[in-house]
Amino acid sequence: MLLRDVARARDRSVAARAFLYIGYCQEKRRTGEASGTYRSILAEFPEQREAVYEARRRLSLLGHAAASNGVATSVQSTWIPTAVARISVGGIPQRVAITPGGDEVYVTSLESNTVSVFETTTYKVTSTIAVHGQPGPIVVAQDGLHVYVGHGDGGITVIDARTKFARWVDVGNGPVRDLALTRDGRSLYIAAEHSGLRRLKLATDTAQTVSPTRCPMGLALTPDGRTLYVNYQCKGPGGQLGRDAIGRFDSLTGEFLGSLTGFPNVGGDIRISEDGSRIWASGDGACLGREFDVVGCPMVPSHVVNVFRAADHTLIRTIGIRDGAGALSIFPDSHIVGVGGASGIVLLDSRDLTVLGTIPLIVAGGLAFSPDASYAYASLPYSREVAVLRLFIELELILRRAAERYRVAIRTTPGYDAHNLDPESFALAGARVSRDRRNNPRASFEDTVGDGAKRLVIEFDVAALKLNSGQTEVVLEGKTYSGVRVRGLARLGPE
Repeated sequence: MLLRDVARARDRSVAARAFLYIGYCQEKRRTGEASGTYRSILAEFPEQREAVYEARRRLSLLGHAAASNGVATSVQSTWIPTAVARISVGGIPQRVAITPGGDEVYVTSLESNTVSVFETTTYKVTSTIAVHGQPGPIVVAQDGLHVYVGHGDGGITVIDARTKFARWVDVGNGPVRDLALTRDGRSLYIAAEHSGLRRLKLATDTAQTVSPTRCPMGLALTPDGRTLYVNYQCKGPGGQLGRDAIGRFDSLTGEFLGSLTGFPNVGGDIRISEDGSRIWASGDGACLGREFDVVGCPMVPSHVVNVFRAADHTLIRTIGIRDGAGALSIFPDSHIVGVGGASGIVLLDSRDLTVLGTIPLIVAGGLAFSPDASYAYASLPYSREVAVLRLFIELELILRRAAERYRVAIRTTPGYDAHNLDPESFALAGARVSRDRRNNPRASFEDTVGDGAKRLVIEFDVAALKLNSGQTEVVLEGKTYSGVRVRGLARLGPE
């Protein structure tokens, strides 16, 4: 009662914040009333920008299924990346990599022992390169001149990206499970399952052992390129069966820096967020309850993903996923993480670890993202294809000029709710949203065409638009409150 009294205070900023706290409490108590409280903020405090923003964000998240107590439960979402094309490649495609310029995609195919290359503009396969046995992991050099492929039969193939000429390099015994190219492009780290962690000097094609510890399975470099994380099976350095270690190495010297241990883990894929704040590591079947203890398991049986704070390696959460925890994909803005499984790619919100949805595609490896983060490419082993996923929502717009401003009206469709769009995030032809005297974005909900449907109307100053002479169309770009990118194309209308 006291908090509700405060929510009716004369100071509207205090009142709006109090309503937010009420909503937070209702979420924790699971009373089902939180959504109504957050909607009250939108209706009663429209001028309280920060409170409105947070209320919309919470409403968006409440539409998703939560990873309750570390368990990824029922999956539902208003948005899932859409497959807009499929390209036929070799038998049982495994991993996908895209060139830095985004013009070509390389795909390894396990059954046909080939690497397929297709153009991203035409989706046409332009080259099929025969390589050594069981090609899998693949990386492209930052300068785009070479492509490196690891093999289940052992060794590395180096492909000249200009001529498509391929040569094989012996790097020691055993299958190659993963690759990591140093930021300077001089060395290639190799997870050679039976031979341990190895490093190939690319200038001389000489390989050396960094660590003889067996069963390195996944490799990930920090964004600054200084530290290499290695996800192990077979215990690893300081680990035990079912609680395998994640090792840390200085990527410049190869020096062992220590291990992360004590959590359920059968080492698999590992990824680090673009901002370097979190480490995501697949623990695969550590919680299936067949061979290992289940201490720390959120549910049994399940596959797991372990999430760590990179600054101090604190385990944030072990997430249980029923249908598998295979390849990991961190989306370009680091807000979404994809986890491959038997029923598709489970999408997690990296900020609060809620489940956003499932892409109904069974993939063999992680996604490869276009440089502009608009598309992703996924290998589909059962259909021998690569799927092209659109990573943004297409908006339906009406654009009109009113004096010195353009007004963009966005209507709700079955694919998205305009109330979930964040006006602060929008730009039209490079211009940010116009602001009023209180520095609030000029955005409102109006019936702009007289059909009874209220559309989100966002205003932009004409002088701020970056237009070319004779330009007749403009692009509107922004995000939802949950971080999903949106985009729309509109024709410049009359006054």
